[in-house]
Order: sequence, then C-alpha cells, then structure tokens
Amino acid sequence: MLSIAFGQSKYYVDNLSENVKRGNRQKLRKGVLPNKAPYGYFNEPKLRTIEVDPLKSRIVKKAFELFAEGESSIADISRFFQKFGITRYSGKMLHLDTVKRILSNKFYIGIINFGGETYEGTHKLFIPPELFGKVQKIIEAREHPKNNKHNFTFLGLAKCAECDCAITAEVKHKCYPSTRGNVDYIYYRCTKKKTDCSQNYLREELLEQQLRAIVAKSSLPDSWTKLWLERLDKDGTEEKSNSENQVTKFSSEVQEIEKNLIDYLKAILIKLLTRKFTNRKRTNW
Repeated sequence: MLSIAFGQSKYYVDNLSENVKRGNRQKLRKGVLPNKAPYGYFNEPKLRTIEVDPLKSRIVKKAFELFAEGESSIADISRFFQKFGITRYSGKMLHLDTVKRILSNKFYIGIINFGGETYEGTHKLFIPPELFGKVQKIIEAREHPKNNKHNFTFLGLAKCAECDCAITAEVKHKCYPSTRGNVDYIYYRCTKKKTDCSQNYLREELLEQQLRAIVAKSSLPDSWTKLWLERLDKDGTEEKSNSENQVTKFSSEVQEIEKNLIDYLKAILIKLLTRKFTNRKRTNW
C-alpha cells in the first residue's frame, strides 16, 4: 500500500511539473514572461499579463537616463532608486548587481530571456531602444576599461574617513594658452559607493602634505640622531670584538681537534706495527 501511495504521489508531482512547464511555454509563445515582473512593471492577476506601472516606470526610465549621461555610477543609481522607494524588502538600497541587472535587462526593449532561450515580448515598452543601447555601451566600457596610463602615487594607501569607501584618483586637464599650455592636475576623491559622502576633491599636493604630517608624527625626533648613531657605533664595535673572539676560539678548537687526530693516528699506527711485529716473531718461532 505504501509503495502504491508513493507511486501516486510521484505521478501527481510529475504531472504538476509538466503542467507548469506547459503553461510557461504557452505564455512565452504569447510573448508573456512567466515570472515576476521586472521593476517598472507589475503582474496583472486577472489578465495574467505584465503591465506598465505608471509610477515606477517613470522612476526606472529616469534611472536609465541618468546613467546614460555618463556621470552616474551603479551606486548612484541604487541611491536614486532608494530615494524614490525602489529598495529591497528590508528598505536598504538595492544591491549593485541588482541595479546592473535592471540596466542590462533586455525585457525593457521587448526581449524575453527565459530558460536559456529568447522570445519576443508583447508587453508595452517605456525604455527607448536608443537609450537602452547607450546604457549598454557605458556598462561595457566600464567593465572593460582602457589601460590606465597613469600611475597614481597614493592610490590604495587610504580610505575615506567619513564613509570608509575607497579613494580613487583622476586627472583633470586645464589649458593656459598664454603661459604654459596644457597642464594636468591629479585629484583624489571618495568613490562614494556605500552612501552619500560630503567629502570633496583633493589635489595631490594637498594630500601629500597631509601624509607627510602623519608620517612626521610617527618619525623619530632629530635630537635622538646623535644618540642612536653612538649606539650603532658601539654595537658595531662590540659585534666586531665578539666576532674576533669567536674566530680565536674556533681556531683554538680546530687546532686541538687536529692534535687529537694526529695522536689518534699515531696510536693506531703503533698498535698495528706492534701486532705485525708480534705475528712475525710467532711465525719465526
């Protein structure tokens, strides 16, 4: 009886799974995503379709437009979403990977990717294909940046004291036609990836001054120089004397070992000669 019950349960589960897959295939053939609607859309329960959310669609479109300008980072877009109520269930900002998936989701231009296959969607669009394409170019350029010719001196040495984010550097070009022509200035700034940070840009020269001040606090005072030099000379003299004493000691030990070896060899030779002489006398007798 138990085996029959298990068999019936498996048959029911298999049928249920096949029915779900069949339903998904039917939806996909109709151009409907059989899943939770992306941000900016909502699932219509009565019609079983995906419709445009009037409010969130404007927020998502604005996020695309901000990113397409090239000045905003993924973190900036995440903060923008949080500002207008698009967050995680906990109320925290969307994860950066989630924001990137939103900006890269082809659903917004009418393409459905599901189960490793591509389908043409029938849902309404609110993101122009040109805007979506521009965003993809920016994402690709940032993922595969060109080789950086600049070797920033202080990069990686410090973090932002306000938000604990990393410090990055960039070069700003300024033209002085009447004097020096083009001049490059290096600025350091907070990446501001975790939260809004009030810290501004900082010239490399000013950062160097701050670092020198920090190092100066940890350095030895000049008044100690003579004392430490005298100690070094004293240590050097003592080390030299100890080395000479060790050499003398080892030389004496080597001589003693050599003397003992000679005495040992003499004793062996005498013993061998005595034994040979004794054997010869016995033979003669």
